[in-house]
Amino acid sequence: MGYNLLPVIQRNLGKFQIISWIGGGQFADVFLALDTIIQKEFAIKVSRAKQRDAEAMMAEARVLASLDHPNIVRFYSADLIDDRLVLVMEYIDGRSLRSLLEEGPLSLQRTVRIASGILSGLEYAHQRGVIHRDIKPENVLLAEGERVKLTDFGLAALVSRESFSASMAGTPLYMAPEVWEGHASPASDLWSAAAVIYECLAGHPPFWDESYEGLRRKMVSGKPKPIPTLPPALNRFLARALDPVPEKRFPTAKTMLEELLAAVKTQAEAVEIEGPLEEPKPGSVLLAGLSDEQAEAVRHEGHLLIMGGAGTGKTTCLAIRAAWFIREKGFEPESVFLSTFTGRGTGELREKLLPFLSEGEIRRMWLGTLHYLAARVFSSVAEREGFPEDFLILDREDCLKLMVGIVGRETEAQAALREISRAKSELVGPRAYRERAKTPWQNKVADYYDRYQEALVSWGALDYDDVIIRAERALRENPDLREEIGNTLRLILVDEFQDLNLAQFRFILALASERVWITATGDPLQAIYGFRGASPRFLLAFAERFKPHRVSLNRSYRSYEEILSLARNLIAHNPDPPSPVFAVRRADKEVVHIVALDDPDAEASFAADTVARLLDEGRNPEDFGVLFRTNAQARAFEDAFSRRRIPFNMEGASSFYRRPEIRASLAFLRFISGQRDRDDFSLMIKHFLGFKGEEVKLATQGFNQRGKPTMSKKLPEEKVSALLSFWEYITGIGKEEYENLSPAEILRRFYDFTGYSRVFSDAHTPGRIMERDNIEELLSLASGFGKGGTRRLLSHIALTQELSAKMRGAGGVRLLTLHGAKGLEFPIVFLTGMADGLFPSGSALTRPSEMAEERRLCYVAITRALEELYITYPKHSRGRYFEPSRFIYEMYVVGK
Repeated sequence: MGYNLLPVIQRNLGKFQIISWIGGGQFADVFLALDTIIQKEFAIKVSRAKQRDAEAMMAEARVLASLDHPNIVRFYSADLIDDRLVLVMEYIDGRSLRSLLEEGPLSLQRTVRIASGILSGLEYAHQRGVIHRDIKPENVLLAEGERVKLTDFGLAALVSRESFSASMAGTPLYMAPEVWEGHASPASDLWSAAAVIYECLAGHPPFWDESYEGLRRKMVSGKPKPIPTLPPALNRFLARALDPVPEKRFPTAKTMLEELLAAVKTQAEAVEIEGPLEEPKPGSVLLAGLSDEQAEAVRHEGHLLIMGGAGTGKTTCLAIRAAWFIREKGFEPESVFLSTFTGRGTGELREKLLPFLSEGEIRRMWLGTLHYLAARVFSSVAEREGFPEDFLILDREDCLKLMVGIVGRETEAQAALREISRAKSELVGPRAYRERAKTPWQNKVADYYDRYQEALVSWGALDYDDVIIRAERALRENPDLREEIGNTLRLILVDEFQDLNLAQFRFILALASERVWITATGDPLQAIYGFRGASPRFLLAFAERFKPHRVSLNRSYRSYEEILSLARNLIAHNPDPPSPVFAVRRADKEVVHIVALDDPDAEASFAADTVARLLDEGRNPEDFGVLFRTNAQARAFEDAFSRRRIPFNMEGASSFYRRPEIRASLAFLRFISGQRDRDDFSLMIKHFLGFKGEEVKLATQGFNQRGKPTMSKKLPEEKVSALLSFWEYITGIGKEEYENLSPAEILRRFYDFTGYSRVFSDAHTPGRIMERDNIEELLSLASGFGKGGTRRLLSHIALTQELSAKMRGAGGVRLLTLHGAKGLEFPIVFLTGMADGLFPSGSALTRPSEMAEERRLCYVAITRALEELYITYPKHSRGRYFEPSRFIYEMYVVGK
């Protein structure tokens, strides 16, 4: 930080005597300094830029020095002093807009006064061809009488292009969408100014997300939430000023200021900006726009259960209920525990709180996922439990690395972790799991479980499941902790209660005390995580234990009735469906399309072509969600969108071609095609022979030099034998076999030789089933390349991966499994693979309980669509003929 530089920078810098450090950023530190010649105080910015950039920076500084406007901090000069670039500026004895906003949102009059200064300064600069590039509250200084002074004017222009990109990453909340792509213009400054004006009025920025990519996606959507306290004219002004398309914004700062003043006059005819406007009462703001049922849910005092389908506003009620008790009932923010199932859900709750609570109040709340909040509980007693105070929580990737070190093969490690996680969700420890183990696989997992937990303890670490278990146990076994938490909390609110497992339910019970009111939202129709141990029975257990007041929400504000009716009809075929939910909106055109395609590749091509057409008509890539039942189905869509150069993002899963079994299989094909290297050989023996870390190193030592493995004496005899046999097989594939067999046939023979074909016959665990599906998808793709087509297949995949690398992760169309789509919504949804045996899955067709969960999963998928729904299915896949999914039929036939 800048203050650490004071000892480094001498007290006298040329003619300047440094008085104090004011602030600093990535590129420079700002000091209050006295010019010892003229005895006047200035703000001097001592740059950290490289000396070779100084010439260009000085040229830019001369341009900026010409700016002379009452709303711009005067830039006097730039010089090299002691090999440092020093920028000399006017010193403002005041405060920043950021420090003012930390006290809460501003009144309309105060906001307009500040906005007038910002826009007047920008108008002057833009007329002279200068762009600020970094408008944000920190760069708006308020002099005496709150006179606006824009500072850091042109800082981004004063650094090299590489530095420019880094600077922009520092203030993403105020970056116009085009700036993320490196295109700054006067329109970008106006967008940033609009974001600052929005924050002044709302108390928070117009867009927020936990990730940069999520933030950029929301900005590109161009849909800031209206501020409840403002009239329509002002919200329309903000919507235009924050439009993602620069040409649709106000053409100049002057025009923008005129429109702002006109909108204010619409709000208060003939009232001067300095004059008072009646502020709405807080309670009326909190309840504005809510239905009677939603308002009842917000205000009820006592235990509460909010039931409702997708789009009925359950989460909104939960957030506003938290704000209501803080604002209207005087609850301290520290006494409110607000939790949801995912980090994404936490972000959504935070956004819903921002219009009503300040940033400081939100930070003081217990707000987060259950895992985050459980870690907060456990940290207070960690040392008692034998853990360091700063105990480590391993993420999924670190847990996988740990398990791979135990198991050897990545796919088996993934399957073992899933099994252990399921056991932990049911509070089954290593000893109890071993006692229950019946199958050979479960006996193996029991061994892995013991070794995994021992490794975690030796590291002083917990995984996500352990956090919940440890926190629940800490509350149960430490009366002082339970008393402390019990005296603190007054309101516990848990979203998506049907997604809780046993361990999480027990944790919530452990938090409860006589003075706490618990609120739960739930929808049994969206209980789709049974494979993780989640169950709607805990929602029922909550209702039975606490006897909460119940509020039912049955009006959906999200989707069209034409779409929602399909979901309603479908779920009516499940046993004991709950009360139906009806939409308040009807479409004026056809919004549901059912399309049969020949195969999965044709299905993916249809989706990509449709998206391309709608993009040409003005849609944004972020408007589309493409949903499929399993990760294996993603391959065709990755290929199709990559070939058409449509940006896409696949959350929650790696690229099809990066999955361990696919990488190892492709390594084999490259090897027999003459591309022999150590990395590919390592992949093969790890995945197909089960070699582990040290064994792989021994077997591949010197491989690139000698072109063959090492039959090390340090390897077990059976490993040497397997390695020798494997080497003879892969080097024995001759030219005739290579050219006369299709790549699919070559792979099948290879799988038979290694025994890997057992994956297909012994696939019972979720991990093995996923691995089998991926291999079948690869074989399906490979079968299309015919005899001698191995090189063509590898070239096709290499090109697809190159295109995918460019288009993947750039926002755009979302490719998601059905489980991954929960909690999201899209204007246009493609529900793909709707064929019997694919969805519902083949295993569910004969199992009523699984069929009910599959139907709930389809219900969730349908209700992700806001405006339009495409339902597609392949008539053929992997050499099989498929009938349309029975779910399509059920969507149009009302159940019992």
